[in-house]
Amino acid sequence: MIEKRSALTTKTVAHLLGDENEPSTSLLAASLREMLLRVDTVSTITGLSVQTIYRLMSQEAFPRPVRITGHARAWKLSEVMGWIDSRERGGDQLAYKAAK
Repeated sequence: MIEKRSALTTKTVAHLLGDENEPSTSLLAASLREMLLRVDTVSTITGLSVQTIYRLMSQEAFPRPVRITGHARAWKLSEVMGWIDSRERGGDQLAYKAAK
């Protein structure tokens, strides 16, 4: 299941980078663990609505974004993927809190 999720994530990131068919893009996507993602991309990757992302953040059950400008925020891909991995292992929101 984890290998399948990893392949899906690599494909999703390759799609976000604009070219799913290039082997080098898949390799790049797999190695870009510190890519910054805006909320719409986080929503697409996780399958959560923007409102749910912010609600989970308020419950300390989802990673918080980093400040990239005075007003703009973005999430680290590695932290979003860590949250996804915690969902696979624990199946509940408490697994993310314990992993922090």
